[in-house]
Formats: sequence, structure tokens, C-alpha cells
Amino acid sequence: MDFINTGHWSKKALSEARHFCRVNVAADAAGSNYNDVPAEEAWKPSPEASYLHYTPNETIGGVEFPFVPRGAAPLVADMSSTILSRPSRSAALG
Repeated sequence: MDFINTGHWSKKALSEARHFCRVNVAADAAGSNYNDVPAEEAWKPSPEASYLHYTPNETIGGVEFPFVPRGAAPLVADMSSTILSRPSRSAALG
């Protein structure tokens, strides 16, 4: 599994995943003290990753992805802090 580590919730998921499989931290925001999302161009995904895990909204540190990651592996997102956080597109269109 590939992980993008952007803070509290992604660190918890990463720690738990290590109990069950081999984990590759494709990008880590520790260098910025978890104040931003690492530039996608700098990520180092594993070519054999089963999926890429990310947390779109790190509520404790206040870091939010401004984009949806792209790549070869299927994307898995911890949406627990994102679901119902904004009006739906259909509600916004009126």
C-alpha cells in the first residue's frame, strides 16, 4: 500500500496498516510539520502498490488536499472529515 502522510489521521491509518501489510510512504508532510500537502510531483509511489491511501481533510492540523490524487493504483480516501462538510453540487446548483 502507498500512503500520503499529511498528519494525525493519516499517521493513524498508516500505523494500523503496518500490522497487516507492507507500507510505502509515498509522500510525507513531516518536513513541513504537517502544514501542507507535499507536491504531487515529488511523491514516490510503489509500482506494485495495491492502492494509494490519503486523508483529504486532516482536521486536527488543518491541512486539506486542494486536489484529488491521480496515479496508477486505485485511490482509497479517509473521507470521515469530508463527507457532509460542504453543500452537494446539486444543492449548490439550486
